[in-house]
Amino acid sequence: SIQKHTDFVRNRTQMSDKMKGVVLFNECARLMKWWRDFRCSEGNHLTEVPSIIIDVLCAKAFDKCSVKTTYAHTLAEWLTYLAHVVSKKDPIWFGSSRPTVEAGRTSNWQVLDPVNPDNNLAQRFKPYEVDELGEWFENARDTLSRANVADMTGDDNRSLDQMVSLFGNPFKNHCDE
Repeated sequence: SIQKHTDFVRNRTQMSDKMKGVVLFNECARLMKWWRDFRCSEGNHLTEVPSIIIDVLCAKAFDKCSVKTTYAHTLAEWLTYLAHVVSKKDPIWFGSSRPTVEAGRTSNWQVLDPVNPDNNLAQRFKPYEVDELGEWFENARDTLSRANVADMTGDDNRSLDQMVSLFGNPFKNHCDE
């Protein structure tokens, strides 16, 4: 099962390797996990979001939005898409493993395991936790938008401030003057 999950992610990384630009699926997924870790450390109710949930959400965003020529553009599209689907509690699935009505009755939100579609990865989330996760994505989308606008207008300090509010103080240490 672990190997199948690894292959599921690796497949998208290999597809992104073949696309124009420098953006790689696995690096975007790592950025999203960094963001998740920062958010979990500040979470109100939601203090843990399993890596597999982030992997699956990133895979769905990749399948819907692909990768673009820059990380900023890619993450902006992914965050916009994920803010929408998480806030609406749209079910997440891959291939022919569509959610069933019965499964929907036992869960607040469905994120079907791409390797074992009978496993709802979001089963343990309470309704208010899914709402909080949706708010995280909405806030991240808006913050990244502000960072991108500041970057396009040459306001590097404001752009960096927005990125720090998105990814946390350690982000400053990864930026050159």
